[in-house]
Formats: sequence, structure tokens, C-alpha cells
Amino acid sequence: MATRPLTGSDIKIAIICEVPELYEALCVISERLPEVAVEDFPAADSIPFLYRCCRIGNHNVCLAGLTGVDKVFIGPSVSQLGSAFNNLRLIFLVGICGGVPYHDGQDILLGDVVIADNVIEYDDFELSEATRVFKPRDEHPISLINRLKTSAGRESVERSMIGTLVEIQYRTSDIFRSSAWAYPGTKQDRLFVPDYSHKHHGIVECGCDDQHICQKASVSNCEQIPCNELLTITRKRLLMKRMSEANENTVEAQAPKITIGSVCYTNNPPASGEGRDVICEKTGAIAFNYAAVPIWRSLPCLVVKGICDYSDGHGNVKWHHFAMATAASAVTALLDLVPNTFDSIEADRPLQNSSDPGHLMEKQPTEIGDSGYGTAPQPMSAEASSESHQRDTDSQTRAYAMSHEHPIPEEDIQSLASDKDDMHSQVSVVTTTEAMAGKALVGLMLVGDAQFRSLSEKAIVRMGRQRFVENLRRLLKLFYKNLLAEAKDEGRKATARLLRSRRGRLRISNRIADHLEQDDEEDEEVFRISQADANRVESWLSVASNRDERQNTESGDGGSSSGSDDGLSPNPEDKEHTNIATLRTIILESRSFRLLLTDLSTVFLPIEIRQVLASIPKKHILLLGKQKVSLADTVKIWIEDTTQIRWNWWPLDPPMRMLQPEESRILWKCTCGALQWRNISDEQREIATKILNLSEDKPKSPYWCVKRKPRPSIMAHIKTSIQWLSPSQAARRYTPSVGSPQSSTSPSSGSIVSSTMATSSGAATSQAHLGHHITVPNQPGQTGSLGPRTSSTSSYILLGVQGSRRTLMPGQVHVSDQSTDSSVFQDLKKLYKSRRGFLRLYFSIWRLEYCHVVKFYRLALDQMFHDYKDLPTDGSYIYEPRAGTAAAKNPPLTKHAFQAMYSACKLPCDRISLFHDCITPASGNKMIARIPKRTKCFEHDQTQDIWGFEAVFAVSLAYVIAYHLALVAGPFVFWGWWLGQNPRDWQTASVPVTVALGGLSLFWSSSGILTERKEA
Repeated sequence: MATRPLTGSDIKIAIICEVPELYEALCVISERLPEVAVEDFPAADSIPFLYRCCRIGNHNVCLAGLTGVDKVFIGPSVSQLGSAFNNLRLIFLVGICGGVPYHDGQDILLGDVVIADNVIEYDDFELSEATRVFKPRDEHPISLINRLKTSAGRESVERSMIGTLVEIQYRTSDIFRSSAWAYPGTKQDRLFVPDYSHKHHGIVECGCDDQHICQKASVSNCEQIPCNELLTITRKRLLMKRMSEANENTVEAQAPKITIGSVCYTNNPPASGEGRDVICEKTGAIAFNYAAVPIWRSLPCLVVKGICDYSDGHGNVKWHHFAMATAASAVTALLDLVPNTFDSIEADRPLQNSSDPGHLMEKQPTEIGDSGYGTAPQPMSAEASSESHQRDTDSQTRAYAMSHEHPIPEEDIQSLASDKDDMHSQVSVVTTTEAMAGKALVGLMLVGDAQFRSLSEKAIVRMGRQRFVENLRRLLKLFYKNLLAEAKDEGRKATARLLRSRRGRLRISNRIADHLEQDDEEDEEVFRISQADANRVESWLSVASNRDERQNTESGDGGSSSGSDDGLSPNPEDKEHTNIATLRTIILESRSFRLLLTDLSTVFLPIEIRQVLASIPKKHILLLGKQKVSLADTVKIWIEDTTQIRWNWWPLDPPMRMLQPEESRILWKCTCGALQWRNISDEQREIATKILNLSEDKPKSPYWCVKRKPRPSIMAHIKTSIQWLSPSQAARRYTPSVGSPQSSTSPSSGSIVSSTMATSSGAATSQAHLGHHITVPNQPGQTGSLGPRTSSTSSYILLGVQGSRRTLMPGQVHVSDQSTDSSVFQDLKKLYKSRRGFLRLYFSIWRLEYCHVVKFYRLALDQMFHDYKDLPTDGSYIYEPRAGTAAAKNPPLTKHAFQAMYSACKLPCDRISLFHDCITPASGNKMIARIPKRTKCFEHDQTQDIWGFEAVFAVSLAYVIAYHLALVAGPFVFWGWWLGQNPRDWQTASVPVTVALGGLSLFWSSSGILTERKEA
């Protein structure tokens, strides 16, 4: 039985985007529908907008994007859109606009959304012409507006907007390789006093005065003019957002609000806050749209706008994409308010063969390179479904270049890293009625488990709804992969594939969150499933199981059509739904579900502890609930508290403080050989114990730290030394004799060596104040002193070191695309040694501990001083995670990570000492990615405010003991020898004792141990 193709009459909702970027944002979160048969519609190249038919949520939608053509031609074309889709009952006009800062006593901030209950047209800025007001005439926009005018209705939509906003941000970031859709931050949200115009101040040549603003000023932002920050207005809601940013809650900080009111369309935008306030006072408008098309004249629509400025001339393009994202998320949330019965979805459902009611009809993707689906009356098995999903995945991959899921930054102990594997589960796939009902059943089964519900309730309270939903979505992806690997028959595979769709996992996560937030009497409303849908799921599972039985019978594996090992009933009318009961058993009694509970528990663990449990062998991890403090630790702690400085206790271990009540400790042996520990709560210790019990003895994930090589035996060391001193016969064969000419037919490796040497010699002739040579591995087994490396991107790390001067001596390290953690830290080590000076490097008790990022004030090219500890927010500095995010830390590298990379050997290691402790550096560039690097060279730059690394020192116990022995041992040995030679000459023998006491006094007064204090 063939299915009727979709036509224009089947589409009852349209979304018209005023800018192409907004159209693209909605495209990435929608699922393309099959080619819709539209009659009397103009050709694609003859209309001034893009369009496609897609599915957003539970509704089929015509999505149109205007391309910036003249308004005169767009109006008639949009009318043709209404004629082609002649059953449109709800039309959204979406875009960005300028807003007023206040409405009904409430603050309106940039990124908020305005929904118009009427539209006001003004053609004259002086308001001399008559006003034309357009109000929604259709019952459906009016119904939505009335619902949004209630506090409960607005809050419900605002909560729903957050999830879609986050999805738009990281999907557009991944697809378009741009961070423009991210929240610009509260520092960019500036409201100036109304009488402060956006123009040049104090520059006579530009022509700006009280009546005129020059063209350059009208297109410049506040950083380029610049604007006077002292004339900004502080608002309560913005301060609350800044507190959220300070508390590292970026999701709450960017959460938009919805305001209902009038939108004013004018061709003459206000140039100042005073002009804006005049219009608002006369019209009551709360938003201004400057370059809009009066589509509502042809089609009655609901206007949804994201606010990108305050209509005062102080525009900021950084807010445009974020305002588009909030407007798109608002439309998606409004669609969720539209009932499922609003438009018929029967045409989108796969038809069921009358002879086999359990067979689903396969939906073939169209030939367009997109995620579109066509319909074909072809029965599909689970294998065919898998192949279809694979084609869908490949199609979307080609269309959007989605090479991996956008990484979610490690925000804090409540966030899980996203799994980048298994691209099949990252895309949105077609959702049938049976699949939607099956996913709802899966969510209901999960939340019905007592342990899962308990963990979820604690997680949603600690991390907030949105972050809980995102983390649960990632966990469901792992759950899907484990279920699929664990499945042994077709029924279990079909059950696992219910979680295949990324959008489906997100929908389940949101419904679980709704379920946890609802009252007990409202729980059933969240996962409401009709009897008809339950019957469809039962029939679908029955067919999948019977197909597996038939395949087993045909292959000779046994079994019969009258029975099933799983007890699945082939009868779709079975009232007891035995297949659904079996589905519950498959899910809740699987090992995959136990792993899901374990993974859900890890959200309560710090990120560092998660890494340890995932990458350190179990035998090297120890969990302690109680631990006594030794006498040595007590002394060390007393010394640290008394001196208030950092101490390097080598060769002793750092002190372990006494555990507090309800506090535990986890200890592990790092791959570098160092003993590491961290204090955790008793609850976290219990979680870690459960994880270790389920973990394998040998972890699959490698640890990030360096690896310490075992010391070679004496004979092996002698053999290596002989081989190093005596080149092999092959080496001598390819070593040219002195003075022999180089043949033109010599191997290419010879020309590489020659060019490398020439480059090295050329680079060695130039060195400026901040420049220094960088020793990098050119090929495996080679090193060369090269100048700045050429690559597509170059950046520089600034290092400030206390040398012989009172000011800090700056130096820079060049970083390129080819740089690795090992090469950069070798460069930092070399630079530090050159700036520190010989005496301080080898004889000072203050030893390098780590580096943190500070803001320096530059006095001269070779002089600067510490201003304050801070991470840069300037866009010219590259690093991740950036300042303002929850994962941003200063220092960006922990003390242990810095010391491990700093002490690692270069590649290859050329030290042949018998006592050399060789440490192999870790591969990759994860460490340097966290270090702020400026894209502009520091060498000849006169900028005073610069950011970079500053060396942090600690007092070495070994050096202090060595100096005391040197000051005391020598004089006392001389004192004993002198008394042995001259027993009666006590007076002369006391001179060395006096010298020793004077030396000790000088040491303690000049070393800084008693005068320095560590920085908080």
C-alpha cells in the first residue's frame, strides 16, 4: 500500500527568517522532510528567499529564509508562499531587533526575546505621519500570546528555550567552525545614559557634533570610538547575571527572558537613547526593527525578535548571532506549546502493511545532501534500518561537515566529557510514532527505578536542570552503545536502537527532568502514552522478535514460530503487553544499566578523580576513610603555617593534613612515579569504591602525565655508552669525508640536513630583547636550533622571570601548529634558565615550583612588573577554557602537571649519565592549549598591559639543609681540629663558631624565608 506524498496543503506552520544566518541556525536543529509536492510555486532561482520543509519537534514546518533582496519584491513572493502552502494556520516572523532597557519595571537585557502582540509602522522619525497598527487576527497566534502573558506560561517557555539555545550554540559552533553564537558575556552588555550619543568625542576632524554623527562613528563599536564606560547604567538583573558568571554558572547567566509588547518598524532608527525614549513614550513600543519587510501586510504572523542592542546607536555586532540563537530557541519552544493535533502527522507516519501490521515502512533519504527523508513502501528489517540510518548519517556528514560532536568544556565536578566516537548516534534520525512511544517508555522505565531516580534527584538539585539534561544525554549515548554491544537477538537490538537518535536522547533526558520536577500527582502527565501507542510498540517488538526467530530457524539454529526464548507475544492486541514487560527486563537487568548507574554516580566526582579512576591501574589506587597524621607531617605543617611560604619538601613527601569529619582521601601512584592524593567526601569515596569494583584491572584510557623509564643496569648503560661514542658501520658509510664534494645524486636526506644547518646558522645571527632560539625536534631523532617556525597560525607565550634586576625580565616562546607540549616546555626551560641567571639558577634556595598567569605592566621592552593575577579576556589571547567559564583555572596547569612536563627529557634524550632519571614526555598539545598565547609578537610591541606566565618559587628544604651544613660543618671541623692541635687555645678556637653563627644569622635575614609571604 503506497503512502500519499506530502503536499503544500499538509504544511500548516511556517517560520520566516529575516536573516540567512537565522535560517541556518534553525536548519541545524530540524529534520528535513521528503520532497513536498507544491503546486503553482515559483522556481527556486526566481524567489528572494531560501526555503525547505522540515520537522521541528512534533510539527511539519515550512522554513523560509530571506536573502536581503529589496522589500518591494519580497512582499509578493511571500504572498506566493501563502498561496502555495494554502493551509497555513500559524506563521512566525523571526529576526533580531533593538530593544528598550525597561518595561513594566523589569530590566530587558541583550539576548532577551520580544514577542509582538501588535506591530506599529512609522515611516517618519519625527512621528508626523499617521500610525499603522497591525495585530494578529488569527486565533492561534492570539492563543499563544495570551498564554505567554501569564507568568507560568512565560517561565515554562523560558525553561524550554535554554536546552534549544545550548543545542544551537554547540551545533553551529561545530558546523560553521565559529564561536559567534556563544554568549558574549555581561561585560559586553552596556547601557549608556540616554543623552550619551554614539559618536566621536573630542575629535574635531571627524565632523561629529550635537546634530551630526559621522559615517565612521555610526559603523564603529564602543571599543573603536571608544565609549565612556563611566556613563553606563547598572541594573539589578545584570548584576545577578554577573554573579552567575562569577559562580561559574554560564548556563544561568545566558538564560534569556521573554517580554510581550509592541514592536515598532521604522526606516529611521533612533541615534540615541533620547530619541528612543521619545518614540517609546508616544507609542508604547518595546522594540525597534530597522530593516524589516512588512510581511504581516500579506500574511498574518507572530513576530518573534531577539534583542541585539538598546536602540541608542551603541550597536555591538557581537550580540547579533546570540540574539538570533535566542529567537530561534523561542520559536522552537513556542512550537512545543502547539498541540500535536494542530497539524496532521499521518502523512509523516510510516504506513503499516495490512498483511503484516508489525512491519514498519522504510523511509529512504533523498538524493539531496541533507538529512531529508523520502517515503517508499518497502518493509525494513533491523539490518535495513541500520543501513538506512548509516546513509542518513553520511548524508548529514557531507552536508554539514560534522566531523565530531562539539566538545563540552569541563566545567566542574558535575560535567561529563562528551563521547566523540560513534557518529551514528550523534545525528538526528527519523522518528516514527512507534519509536517516539518506545522512547517515552524507556524514559518511564528508567525513572521508575529507585536507584536511578535517587541519583537523578540529587544530580538535578546540585547541577541544575539544563546541565543535568546535557550530562544525562551523554550518559544515554554510552548506555545505547553498551546495550547494542550486549544485544544477542533482534529484539534487544531494536530496543537499543530506540536510543540511537541524539535528539531522541535529548527528548528522553528532558522528560526525565520534567518528571523529577513534577509533583507526584502530575508524574503520569510527563510520560503519557496512549493505549494505541502502547499497542504499536508491542506489535513492533513482536515483529522484531519473530523475525529473529525466523532467521534462526532458517539457519538451522533451532526454535519454532510458536514460541520464543524471550516470551515475546506476536499478537499486537495482547492486553498485557508482554513484549513491553520484556523490554523493561532487558533494560533494567542488563549490565549496561548497572554501568549507567555507575556513570551517573561519577557526576558527583571531581574531574581529576574521574581521570584517575579511568586511567590508573586499580592496584595503584588507595581509598582511605581515616588516616593518622605522622610526626613528620605535623612538623612540616607547623613550618608552613609559621613561615607562610611555599616549601619544596624534596626528598621528603609533602605533608598530609588531618582529615576532617566526613572527609576521605584517595591516593594514587602517578605514571611519573610520584605519589598523589586528594581529599574527597565520604560519599565520593563510596562512589569511587563502586566504580573500582566494576572497573577492569588494566585501564583502557592512558593517563596524561609523563612516564618514568626504569633505570638501566650497569652493563646496559656501558653498552649504550659505547654505541653512542662509536658510530656504527652504516653511520660511517654515509658520513662524507672532509672536503669531498657533495654529489648531485646524493640522497635527499643530505639536502635536508644541509638546509636545516643553513637555517640554524641563519637563525642564530639575530636575537632581540625578547627573542630566543627554539630547539625543536625536526625529525625523529634530530634536533636543531631554528628560528621562528613558519605555520598557518603563530602565537607567543610570555614568561616573566625574576633575574638580577628588581623588575621582571620578559621573554617569549613561539608556538606553531607543529608545537607539542614537550617542545614548548623545552623552550620554556631554556628561556627560564637564560633569564634566571647562573647564580640564582644553581645556588638560590628559591626553586621554580610552577607558573601562573598574571597581568604585567610593561615599563620598557626588557622591563615589566607584576600587576595582579588574572586571566586575559582580550580576543588576541588564545587558550581554552577561557576566562569566565567554569573550567577556567589559574594556574592553568596544576603544580604536578607543570613539574612533570618541566622535568621531562627532550626527545630524543642525549644524556648518558648512569644516575640520570629519564622521563619520557607525554605526547600531544593538551597542556599548551590551556596556556594563554597571544597572536601578536611581544618582541617590539609597546603595549603596556600584557598577560603571560610568571614563575612562582618555593623554598627548597634540600638547599636549606645544604647551606646549614656548609655554614656549620666547616667551622666546627676546623674548631675540633684546632683544639686537637692546641688544647689550651679556646679563644682562637671560638672564632669559627662565631663565624658559623654569623653565617646562619646572615642566611636567615637575607634568604627571605621570614619576610616573604605566599600570595593568596
